[in-house]
Parts: sequence; structure tokens; C-alpha cells
Amino acid sequence: VFTTTYSTTTAYYDPGGAYWYRYPSYSFGFASSSSVNLFSCDYGQAYPDCVSRLCWHLDQNYGGWRAGCTTGLNDQTWRKVIYKGNNSFAICNPDVDECAL
Repeated sequence: VFTTTYSTTTAYYDPGGAYWYRYPSYSFGFASSSSVNLFSCDYGQAYPDCVSRLCWHLDQNYGGWRAGCTTGLNDQTWRKVIYKGNNSFAICNPDVDECAL
């Protein structure tokens, strides 16, 4: 998942079911198909494909571009959080719970 990729139009399949990319100095993210449009971050794809996309800027002074179909997330309203699990999951609401990061 964190392997460096060098295409601005193609994400690479992971056996877990998602297409991932990590383009140096551009962005990190995933999609439900291999087609991405990286102009710093993945800006393409309209509904319904947009719901299964995430894109975070890398090595830049702002956060991310998209979480699903919501775009323009370059302000301080959103936080980047990564959870890792072993075939199970837990829901954590940072506004209510003390989340282990």
C-alpha cells in the first residue's frame, strides 16, 4: 500500500480490494478503480465512483483534497487519521472518545 508509484493516471491494485497510489511530493490515496487523475491530488470522478475515493496531499502545507465525494478539504477542519486492525474494526469518534492513534 505504501509502495511509491509514478503514474498520475493509474493506481495499483491491492489484493484487499482497493487501488492505491503514493506519488512522491503529490499525494497518497485510494480508489475503487485503477483510473485516477492526479494533479497534485485525485480530482476526477463524479458520483457514484467518488464515494470510494480518498486523497491526501504529501509534502505540502495543506491536508487533503477529498474524502469520498467531499472535495476542497485543504483547510484545518479535517484531520488525517490512519487506523490499523487485524481482521476486526472499532469505531472511534474523536469528538467523544479518547482514540488510540
